[in-house]
Amino acid sequence: MAEFLCKTEAPNAEARTFIDVVKQGDAERLLAFLEDSPSLRIQLDEPWFEFDAPAIVYAASRGLPDIADVLLDAGSDL
Repeated sequence: MAEFLCKTEAPNAEARTFIDVVKQGDAERLLAFLEDSPSLRIQLDEPWFEFDAPAIVYAASRGLPDIADVLLDAGSDL
């Protein structure tokens, strides 16, 4: 399970799964997960990663371009 490090309200189970999928770097699984969880799309930019970063910043800092592409296509902001 993903370690929750940000200072905002703790994410629910769906969001924790999102965090895990992003950290695993599996773009196909992330795409399928976002298709199955459309309500999560409005939370893509939540600061759920280290240093209160959103998923797109995490993906960029970890060298995960396929994850970043999925996030951008899903509506994540830079």
